[in-house]
Amino acid sequence: MSCQENRELLKSYREDSKSDTGETKGIPQPPLFKGGTGEVTVLPKEFGDCIKKIDFTEMLTSRRSRREYTSEALTLEEFSFLLWAAQGVKKIPKSGKACFRTVPSAGARHALELYAAVLNIEGLQKGIYHYLAAEHKLEYLGTPEDMENQLAEALCGQKFAVSGACVLMLSAVPERMEWRYGELAAKYILLDAGHACQNVYLASEAIECGCCAMAAYMQERMDAFLGLDAEKENVVVYAAAIGRTDLRS
Repeated sequence: MSCQENRELLKSYREDSKSDTGETKGIPQPPLFKGGTGEVTVLPKEFGDCIKKIDFTEMLTSRRSRREYTSEALTLEEFSFLLWAAQGVKKIPKSGKACFRTVPSAGARHALELYAAVLNIEGLQKGIYHYLAAEHKLEYLGTPEDMENQLAEALCGQKFAVSGACVLMLSAVPERMEWRYGELAAKYILLDAGHACQNVYLASEAIECGCCAMAAYMQERMDAFLGLDAEKENVVVYAAAIGRTDLRS
């Protein structure tokens, strides 16, 4: 995509952009969630014991990208809080046609799925996991051989990312957004990813951990690392490394 095409995408909103979509054609909307078939871990839903900071101004002031992590593990409660902050479901209306999460999304479409490469979380085997947002559960997908090196290489050699406790990755399921917004879907999905990642930053600050968002990665390698189905779940759109750190540094 050229620079000019990028600029045109930013200016792409038109009143008629939604005139020829699945919704206007009466096509049933796609599922709001991706189901799971693997081994499942029930995540804790009470986070009070892991929250260290509650002053919102302090969290905004101290928030920054941190790339140096200690070898200390995160607790399952802390990890659960990070996942919930990124994509947690607060309410599903009786109609089942939308869901309300901890982050905003265009039309409440929520076209993102959340994955984690678990490296050092108490009570969890090292490996790749998928967050089942509707149930607040964790699906184990497997542990690739030489996982840390595979992930670091996919992240363009950013080895600091695999020295922490986990790497969170957001992927896109375009049809959820396309059903309502057609050609505007890509723009809105990327906006949604930004909302989610900022929540991860602030949640990391709240539990006194470091976070660093990463947009530098090799697309095909990242998608293959998670085993994404290109026909359904299109691509990884954002990643963030998280680990215990000295927030004074």
